[in-house]
Amino acid sequence: MKLNQIAAGQNLSGVEHDQIVTVVAVIPQGDSALQLIYRTPDGSIKERCSAPAMKIALRSQC
Repeated sequence: MKLNQIAAGQNLSGVEHDQIVTVVAVIPQGDSALQLIYRTPDGSIKERCSAPAMKIALRSQC
């Protein structure tokens, strides 16, 4: 997955250990980095700089 493919509303794995997070916002930081603002399953809002292991995750809606 390329960093420019990450968008608000997507579910990602690889951001938080053993969790799927939901992207709230993406702020580009040049061509090879981004600032990611995301929500964890417990509802917390967090941010981090680009993580190379991020992958789009499929989450079933119950």
